[in-house]
Amino acid sequence: MPGIRASNTVGLGDIWFETGLISEFRVQPVPEQNLHALVDSSYRRDLLRITGINTRLRRDLQLAPFFSGTLGLAQFMQLELWNIPWDGEKLGASRASLKITMPGNDNLRAYGVALLLE
Repeated sequence: MPGIRASNTVGLGDIWFETGLISEFRVQPVPEQNLHALVDSSYRRDLLRITGINTRLRRDLQLAPFFSGTLGLAQFMQLELWNIPWDGEKLGASRASLKITMPGNDNLRAYGVALLLE
């Protein structure tokens, strides 16, 4: 289940690696003098009619690569590293976390307790 953090940890010595793309829409104002370079002249009037005369916005779909890794430090402890090297405009974010759970909780469980330090 994407986006749901489980209370279990990976086993001792296990190494997991993941990579992919994260997508998001960004809405940014566009100076009027730059509008002609972004939109063909035959469509400029339609764009202004849709977005409004005073509202000149650029909507971009951004795709940013991410890398993550998980290392099992013990049967009840794991270290997670997550990084976006470039988000399309600037250097991306990094995150590190240490998850500690009850001993023996290294299998997937429906219920459990864990402490996550980020």
